[in-house]
Amino acid sequence: MTARRKLPIYAALLVFGMLAVLRLNPFCLLEPDSPDYLFTARSLATFDGYLEIDHPARTPHAFRPPGLSILLVPMAWIAPYSVVAAKLWILGSGIGLLILLQRFTRLITNRSTAILVSLIVACSPYTLLHGTEVLSEVPFLVLIFGLLLALGYRETADDAALTTVAERHRVLVTVILIWLPLMRTVGFAMLGALLVWSIFVKARRTWLAPLAAALIVNGLWWWRGTKVGSTTYLEGMSARLHDLGGWGYLGTVWDQALFYIKAFAGFVLPGVFFGSPMYERVLIGDAPRMPGAGPLGLVAVAAFLLVALWGLVARRRSDGTLVAIYLLLFLALLAIYPPRQERLIWPLVPVLWVYAAVGILDLRRRLQDAARGSSSFYDRGLRYGIGGFVVAVLALQLYASVAVVATNISWWRGGDSFYEEQVPPGYFADWRRAGMEIAKLGQPWARVLTRHSDVGLTSQRLQDSMRFEEVSPAVLTRAIVGLPARYVAIASTEFRKVAPAHLFEESATFRFQTVWQGRGVRVFEVLPNREGVGSIVPDDLEGRIERCQSAIAIHPRRRDLRRRHVQLLRDARRIEEAVAALDSLEETLGTDARSAWLRGTLLLDLGRYDDAADALNRGILLPDVGRVERSLRRGITRAVEGKRRATEESPPARVRRLVDEAGSFLDSGLLRSATIWLNRAAAIAPGDPSVAFLVSRLDERSGNRERAVRRLERLRSAGHRAAAGLLEEWELERRLLAGEVKLPPSGYVRFAARRTAEGRPGRGLALLERAHRNWPQSVDVARGLGLSWWFHGRPDLAAPLLESVVKTHPGDRESIDALTACRRVLEVD
Repeated sequence: MTARRKLPIYAALLVFGMLAVLRLNPFCLLEPDSPDYLFTARSLATFDGYLEIDHPARTPHAFRPPGLSILLVPMAWIAPYSVVAAKLWILGSGIGLLILLQRFTRLITNRSTAILVSLIVACSPYTLLHGTEVLSEVPFLVLIFGLLLALGYRETADDAALTTVAERHRVLVTVILIWLPLMRTVGFAMLGALLVWSIFVKARRTWLAPLAAALIVNGLWWWRGTKVGSTTYLEGMSARLHDLGGWGYLGTVWDQALFYIKAFAGFVLPGVFFGSPMYERVLIGDAPRMPGAGPLGLVAVAAFLLVALWGLVARRRSDGTLVAIYLLLFLALLAIYPPRQERLIWPLVPVLWVYAAVGILDLRRRLQDAARGSSSFYDRGLRYGIGGFVVAVLALQLYASVAVVATNISWWRGGDSFYEEQVPPGYFADWRRAGMEIAKLGQPWARVLTRHSDVGLTSQRLQDSMRFEEVSPAVLTRAIVGLPARYVAIASTEFRKVAPAHLFEESATFRFQTVWQGRGVRVFEVLPNREGVGSIVPDDLEGRIERCQSAIAIHPRRRDLRRRHVQLLRDARRIEEAVAALDSLEETLGTDARSAWLRGTLLLDLGRYDDAADALNRGILLPDVGRVERSLRRGITRAVEGKRRATEESPPARVRRLVDEAGSFLDSGLLRSATIWLNRAAAIAPGDPSVAFLVSRLDERSGNRERAVRRLERLRSAGHRAAAGLLEEWELERRLLAGEVKLPPSGYVRFAARRTAEGRPGRGLALLERAHRNWPQSVDVARGLGLSWWFHGRPDLAAPLLESVVKTHPGDRESIDALTACRRVLEVD
């Protein structure tokens, strides 16, 4: 091919290359997938094995296949933990994908069609996104088209060249087949398709040997996964089958298949259908879309699929049958996969674009043959119709791709002002910068609990990640203690649910002191909460609502801002306003899974259980449900249980239940939820002593001890024994901490244990510190204080105390175990 004839394919590569380079940045889209690839690549590069080296246990990894991590090993040698270096590697794979796509399409169609298909794929915002993130989809597609190209040359070779072509490609096909499931588990779909495609045709049985080699290698990998004890996909599917039963499992398979079909439509025509496209997460504004084009888009996607199916049928005697089987097995595997993420279906889109082109060419040829020379009218109509469709698709895709690049350029140019002025999405939170700041704080043994694992790429600290927006204070406390965490990193913007400030404001267990904040991230140091109180109402809630409204006025089509506005109104108990704001959001931007969850939550607050269940069930079927599916299912359970109780309970029984639930929330540290439940109980029985008693406890827990004492004194005057006992206990504790009275060491230890058991270990620590000043030689006090410091994540303070205990009491098992754990944390390479 001459240089001039190569210009169009160079143009496609240039379009993709320019967009991709302008979209490079040091951020990771998916958590924990993208950072995990870098950590496991570094582990392989240092010959430690396939380990999760950022986690304390350094456990062998088995859930995610190692293919991409192995490919990133050279980058891990040159630039360890560099996100940009890994993205450049993936970008190169994207260019290779377009070259292989063009060559395969040209092999089965013609040069101009191959260039057009390459251009369509190159302009897609999803190709841009997957080609500039640390994800395995693009390298996986490189393998798919490399395999199809090798098999295609074999199928089209003449008899004289057949042996030479087969020998030349057998090794290549073997390598590709081995790597496909190692790159993505769904690669087994191609292995299964090739088995069916080859076994019934004698000339194709030459591929059975490479197929056997691939099955053996991947079987060994599966065996390794079971031996190391890590979770695998197969175990996840088995657990789901066990929990749901046969029919329930089939129901989830059907729902999951529908989910991926809907996601596929959005990948073919970006911006046409309502919902949140994947690339919206990297935009400042709302994703470019065509309002009202949904029905026409559905017709276009259906026509696209029919034409692609026609193309597969047209090539049924060669690669068409193979690809058709592969597509069916691919969808079947996704339907039974435990995770549900819309990106998993995208690798089918470029493949189907190729066969849609084949189908169009075949249809055109058949029309010409049927017309017998008088086909100019139909031929022109078909060409103009297809040309218009292609131009529309290219325009849609370029519009979205340019918007993605424009946001990235704004980040490049803006620096810190980008975060202060633009209200960027969570994707641009600079977790790597937060990691650098944590590294400056010293203490190499300090561990980090973070929302995003990118922190570990620069902090070089052991860490664990948590979706803070989905957990309660009790779960947060267990995570901090279990790690143990010295620092916590969260998204700092007040307009995103992934920055749930209430978790840290409500906590009576720990005090979270900000040690660094900037570029969309806040880092807390975890300290003891010696007062043992939390906050019910967040600081300046009304101000947050006003600032969020101001941000919406600047970015009226930002879905995340408008959702956060609804959440803030709910926090302020302005439920009807929140419902109206959500109605406006869905009318303007359509419904997505998070909006469905919000609506269900608001309807639950209003006691409309049937409507809540309907809204939550609709949310489960939406394409972006993967991020909130668990929350939706929990909401459905609450709606069903709420309806049952509303119809069966008498008012006294309802008061008792509300008080019990409020007490449970209070003990778990959920002060706001306890307040809501107590208000409901008070509305039914305003003078109930059990309600007043629990309100007193809530007042004290939220820092209003004087008001709590006044309530308890009124209850004590009415003969409430528990109120009298609690008042005496609070007074004794006050005098102990002030040093006005003195107890034996065992008295302090018992008192501290009681405070720790009720979820206020900081109060217990304060009591033990007072006891240690009074009784510095007491082993019981030193033991309790050492265990308390270990609980609070300070092994450096706990270890000396526990060492003194173990010297005098060498058989104290709990102290020995805690001391061993302290030394393990402090011994950092």
